Amino acid sequence: MRDLTILTSPDCEESTRIWKRLGDYANRVLALMSILKGRNPQWGTGELYDLALDYKAAADKRYQADLEATLCQKTPLPEGLLPPLTSFA
Repeated sequence: MRDLTILTSPDCEESTRIWKRLGDYANRVLALMSILKGRNPQWGTGELYDLALDYKAAADKRYQADLEATLCQKTPLPEGLLPPLTSFA
């Protein structure tokens, strides 16, 4: 499987959308695996369910981090927080 850490974009909003879609996909996989794990535990479905759960947790973590970065980029700095810039002449 692909390493989840390489799924990124320089644009935080695009990266947020990528991780959201991956989390949604993981939810669908988890729903299917929960059914199969009950029916056929001898096929290793429990382990696959656990792996999908790990992917879901990683996607949610990256989604949250990118969402916070997106919001941070859009938040203006309060007046007077930084000293005024002076020109270097």
